[in-house]
Amino acid sequence: MRVLVTGASGMLGQDICKTFSSAGHEVIATDRDSLDITNRQAVDEAIIARQPDAIINTAAYNFVDKVEDPAVYPIAYAINATGPGNLAQATSTRNIPFVHYSTDYVFAGNKPKGYVESDEPDPISKYGETKAFGEAAVKKAGGRWYILRLSKIFGNPGTSEASKESFVQLMLRLAKEKPSLQIVDEEVGCNSYTKDIAQATLKLLTERAPGGIYHLVNEGHGVTWFGFAQEIFRVAGITTPRTPVGANAFPPRPAARPKFAKLINTLGPKLRSREEALKDFLASNIDNPSAPLVPFDLSVIVVSWNVRELLKQNLTRIFEIKPKHPFEVIVVDNGSSDNSARMVREEFPNVHLIQNDTNRGFAFACNQGLRMARGSVLVLFNPDMIIGDDALDHAYETLMARKDIGVMGVKLLRPDGTIVESVRRDPGLRDQVAILLKLPHLFPNVTDRYLARGFDYSTSQEVEQVRGSFFAFRKDTLDRIGALDDKRFFVWFEEVDFCRRVRQAGYRVWYSAQAQCVDLVGQGFKQQSVRLKQARMSLSMARYFKKWHPAWQAWIIYALRPLAILMGVIADVVGVKTSLWK
Repeated sequence: MRVLVTGASGMLGQDICKTFSSAGHEVIATDRDSLDITNRQAVDEAIIARQPDAIINTAAYNFVDKVEDPAVYPIAYAINATGPGNLAQATSTRNIPFVHYSTDYVFAGNKPKGYVESDEPDPISKYGETKAFGEAAVKKAGGRWYILRLSKIFGNPGTSEASKESFVQLMLRLAKEKPSLQIVDEEVGCNSYTKDIAQATLKLLTERAPGGIYHLVNEGHGVTWFGFAQEIFRVAGITTPRTPVGANAFPPRPAARPKFAKLINTLGPKLRSREEALKDFLASNIDNPSAPLVPFDLSVIVVSWNVRELLKQNLTRIFEIKPKHPFEVIVVDNGSSDNSARMVREEFPNVHLIQNDTNRGFAFACNQGLRMARGSVLVLFNPDMIIGDDALDHAYETLMARKDIGVMGVKLLRPDGTIVESVRRDPGLRDQVAILLKLPHLFPNVTDRYLARGFDYSTSQEVEQVRGSFFAFRKDTLDRIGALDDKRFFVWFEEVDFCRRVRQAGYRVWYSAQAQCVDLVGQGFKQQSVRLKQARMSLSMARYFKKWHPAWQAWIIYALRPLAILMGVIADVVGVKTSLWK
């Protein structure tokens, strides 16, 4: 079965994708940038192009209080009501099953015994109203539809910028940050695990269950926020003092919440108990029970594009060396067509996989991985690399011991043992123009300053920038200076910009000669034409100069771009192969 998933980078969406992929189904993962569900024409075009056998809509606007703002309401209505209506109409006319997720917020919350599937919506907030309108739009479209109502879900954070942390993660974080907690002892609901919801969704579709409304919640009595927090702390072994309080202990919120919104499942697949689900979720996130709030020391993030065998070699090596510090691996597949994502799912089930339906750019994909990462030290690592025995441990220990270091790289070697010149100085107009015009062919020394020729790679030292092939930094550095600039840089110059921001914030950029990796150098880039590489590299260069240099220098770069691209076209035609044609 080919399944198109909207909102695939959200908390629920990513578990839907993983569950269906693991079951052998082809998943087409989309988000708001690749499919605007509020645009009916875009929906029709996506269905015609992708020919899905089912569509699962996890996209939603769920900032409950913001929807009370009259300026925001139309946005929420478009996503929560118009979008589902468009999808339902498009699937109905094509006889494609459609799954849409709704919420307990469609109810007023005045039934202490809970709500069954046949109860009529009666929302008390504008957010609940938009979700109720969404349900109505799906019903009106006809066809084989499933409306799956959920209650206060928890799971791993989504990778989209709009994705929020779940209540479980919020409690774990606050228990670490605060000496004691006050938690609202109101709003009875049925907190449920996204992984279990995904499994139940798979069961409904594959077993061709009758269409209709289902309540998918983990089994268990309804609990308030305080009651659920008690369960979290008991399972996680956290002893932080906590006190139940009323909602009036905090500043008033614009949106009303249903007081009793327990969903009762009388029709759908039964989900396991909430306690079992919570134990599973916490166990998958917490390796060391004695330190439950810092699940990993290291997060290794690998962005891959059509280099399946290199990626496999890379991942195998990472798990073979077994770093002594607890670590996780996150792979972001950037729309590969060589079954890289399937290989990761099948052969490395302990790797967190983010699967993009198109190539979103290196910087964007890195940021997706960084948003998911839970380590204290984060390492961006290229798939065309072979990790050194102690490189990860060394990076962690160096960065945790030296808080003055903001980002670090290590020694990079070619397979024959020769040094890869991975240290650079800040780009200057003279050397970048020379690179655009390929002048080093005629004047080999013209880029010596920029390439830091003569640098002593046997000595650890402070530098201006390190190559992004192995790029390590602490989570607190990321929190301070922000992620890679994916608005300006699709690929190239994103690490140059990051290093400059690190230094601007008062940190050091560090090259370490005490650990090493083997760099196979640019295997992914070899798949692209010289013309495309020249276009992307020169655009990133121009944007970098516009950000950091006088405007006139940026305009010189912009003016030279057509010539650089033309030279790339000529190189493609005549088959020029040289490292200078990046």
